[in-house]
Amino acid sequence: MGELIYSGAYTDVPAVERKISTLRLDLQYGCPSVGCSFCKFYQGHKFSNRPLEEVINTIETSREIYRHTPFGSPRDDQTIYTQIDHLFLGGADTLRYPADDFLKIVTESKARFEDRIHRVAFYATTNSILDVSEDFFSRLKEIIPEVVIYWGIETGNTELLRYVHKRGSKEEVLAAGEKLNKQEVKISANVMIGLGEKRFAAQHVQDTAEVIAKINPRWLNIFPRDYTGTTYEKNVLSDSDNSFLSEEECIQQLADFFGSLAKNTLPEKHIGTIASYSPVGMKMEDMAQNLLFLRGDNCTLEILLNLEKKLNADVRSDYQRTIFSSPDILQSEELIAKELRALQEVLQRRKEYNRKQAESEATYVKWRNRALAVLLPAAAVAGVALCLS
Repeated sequence: MGELIYSGAYTDVPAVERKISTLRLDLQYGCPSVGCSFCKFYQGHKFSNRPLEEVINTIETSREIYRHTPFGSPRDDQTIYTQIDHLFLGGADTLRYPADDFLKIVTESKARFEDRIHRVAFYATTNSILDVSEDFFSRLKEIIPEVVIYWGIETGNTELLRYVHKRGSKEEVLAAGEKLNKQEVKISANVMIGLGEKRFAAQHVQDTAEVIAKINPRWLNIFPRDYTGTTYEKNVLSDSDNSFLSEEECIQQLADFFGSLAKNTLPEKHIGTIASYSPVGMKMEDMAQNLLFLRGDNCTLEILLNLEKKLNADVRSDYQRTIFSSPDILQSEELIAKELRALQEVLQRRKEYNRKQAESEATYVKWRNRALAVLLPAAAVAGVALCLS
C-alpha cells in the first residue's frame, strides 16, 4: 500500500512524507537539472510539468479512494481521508511549476480535504528559490501556514558545485537562505559528506559549515555520496589531482564538519536544528531513528547523539568516539540521557501509529478493489490515469 495515488516514479520522497496522513501528488516528471554528476535518480527521464487539469483530477480521485479506505480496523469507523492533514508536492524542483497553477493545486487540495491540511512540503533548488517572485511565499502561506522546502545544497563551496555540475554558488545559496528565512519558510537542507573527495575535502567542510550556520535550517540531512556508476565516479577516476575518500575518512570529515560548525557564529536565537546522517545502504525508514540533535547558543553547539542509531556497529563506535573527542563540542551525559528518553517516547508513539497503519494495509486490497469497481469506469470516461501501486 503506502503510495496509493502517488506513483513516486519521478520523485525521491523524503521519509517523513511517507506517512499515511500525507496527500502526495506528482507535479513533475524528471528533473530540469539532469547535469548533476552524482545523481542517479532522474537519468533517462525527460523533464516536464504535469498539466494542471490532470493534477486536479488526481486530487479528486485520491479523495474518493481515501474516503473508502479504512484507517486501522474497520471497526474504528475511520478512513484514511479523515487522517490527511499534510500535503507533499512531488517534483525534482517543484518551484519550477507555474506559480498560479501551483497555488491553485494547494487551494484545491485543502478544500477537498475539509481544510484539514495545515502543512505543505516540496523540493526546490537554489536557483528556483531565487527566481520565484517575492510575494509567492506570502500568498502560499495565506492558504497553508506551514511551508517546508527540501533543498539540496550539497556543499557551500562554489568550485565544488561547478566540479559536480550543479548550478549555483556559495553567494547564491546564502541569498536563497536569507530569502526563505525572511518569509519564515522552514528549511530542510541536504549536504553530502565526502563530496569532491580528497581534492576538495578542506574547502567542502569549511564552506558548507559556514553556509549551514548562516542559513540555520530547521532540519539538516547529511548524506554520503553514492557514486557507483555515475558520471561523478568517472570524473574522479580521470582526475589526476583527485582520489576517493575511504569510509573512515568520510566519518572523520563528518566530525570535522561539526567541529567547523561549532566555530562559526550562530544566530543568537538558533532554533535547534535536527540533523540525520544516512550511511550508504541505509533504508529510508531507518533514517528518522539516526538523529543528531544540535542546540545552538552563540558559538557553542551541543551535539546529542542517538546512541541507538542503526549504523554498522564498527563504524558507529569509531563515529561516536570521533564526534565526542572534539573539544569544541559541549558534552553532557545527563542531556544525552534526557534526549534519548524523549526519543524512546516518540518511538513508542510511532509504534502505535504504525500498528494502525499495518491494520490499514491488511484490509487495503479488499477496500481498494471495491473503490476501483466504482471509480475505474468513471475514470476511463474522464480520461484520468490512476497511478496505483
